[in-house]
Amino acid sequence: MRKLLKNSVFRILIILAGDLCLFVFLFTYIIPNKLTHPLTILLTILLFVAFAFIFTMTMVCELCYDEASKNLVAKADLEQAYIWIKRMRKWDLFHWYNSQYYVFMTIYYRDYQDYKGLAELLKHKVFDENDSTRLVADYHHFLLAIENRQSGEVKEYFARIQRTYEQNRNKKGAKIALVYSFAQIQAEKAYYENDCKGALHYLSKVPLDRLNHREQGHYYFLKYLVCLKNRNLKQAQNALAKAKEQYPNALFLKNA
Repeated sequence: MRKLLKNSVFRILIILAGDLCLFVFLFTYIIPNKLTHPLTILLTILLFVAFAFIFTMTMVCELCYDEASKNLVAKADLEQAYIWIKRMRKWDLFHWYNSQYYVFMTIYYRDYQDYKGLAELLKHKVFDENDSTRLVADYHHFLLAIENRQSGEVKEYFARIQRTYEQNRNKKGAKIALVYSFAQIQAEKAYYENDCKGALHYLSKVPLDRLNHREQGHYYFLKYLVCLKNRNLKQAQNALAKAKEQYPNALFLKNA
């Protein structure tokens, strides 16, 4: 039953069945037995239409987001995930799924190496909504600073990320999602600072079993860069092969 509920066609049928049941209840019970005045009947119908529309919109957004997540996490297929997230965006007329959309787009811009688009995206106010979205923004500002060779900002955003993890890692009831491996963030900083030994040390602490295919692609690509800088070509090629195995469609791996 759980697998069936994850099937997109089945979930669409549930949405249609829910709307149908709602209107059957309205026209076979409520209107014949409870309502007599035409204006009251009209207002009730409009209310049910609005409710059915909101229900349908919300369920379709949930479906699209789940499909986007499945394609991104389980299949490491960013392009298909992007198609589903754009469908969610079209249905999200009230912008109730803004945070999900913008967080996903940070992944999209990063993996397509569109750093200008990423920098523009991070200006959106959604990243100030809560601690979780602020962490997403801080991490991607950190990556942009590395890309742009801005040492001061690398240190600034790393310090902010470190403070966030120290304050929330073992905190009961913490409302922030610590979605990144802090050891890998430390490795990224060490690599930027040309500390290959330190980068490899931090990479050894990353819990690979907790990373999805896309995340493992980034992990092994970073290891490839570190080994390459350290002139260990055999380990570098081995890491690159593993990165491509985990995330075969990644643009940043095609020219490596």
